[in-house]
Amino acid sequence: MNTNELNKAVVVNFYHDVLNSRRIDQIRDVVSPDYRNAAGQGPEVVMQGAQQLIQAFPDIHWTLEEIVADDDKVIVKQRTTGTHRGVFQGHAPSGNSFESEGFALYQLAEGKIIRHQVLTDRYNFLQQIGVIS
Repeated sequence: MNTNELNKAVVVNFYHDVLNSRRIDQIRDVVSPDYRNAAGQGPEVVMQGAQQLIQAFPDIHWTLEEIVADDDKVIVKQRTTGTHRGVFQGHAPSGNSFESEGFALYQLAEGKIIRHQVLTDRYNFLQQIGVIS
């Protein structure tokens, strides 16, 4: 497998075998200790974010609609669905379902994720779960 295929496999594993399978303890297998984003550094940052989403949306599910890799970058077009059954960023559960599409850009080094950014229609998402009207 070439680097592009290996990097795609890591990202697919992250979605299918870690997030969708709720094996959050395996985040360290795909996220580097050198990971950084706006929230902080290390796999614990990703683990905390995933746990918060799963607590707020216990049935959350990510579907990879497209995936493209080039060198150390992987971009994913994703669709996310779930039901707001737990507190999300201070907002009480509404019981509302959501469906959101977006893109995620991952950067990898030595077979692990070192950065990622997600771009979604946050306004529409917040409307769907009843946080804003």
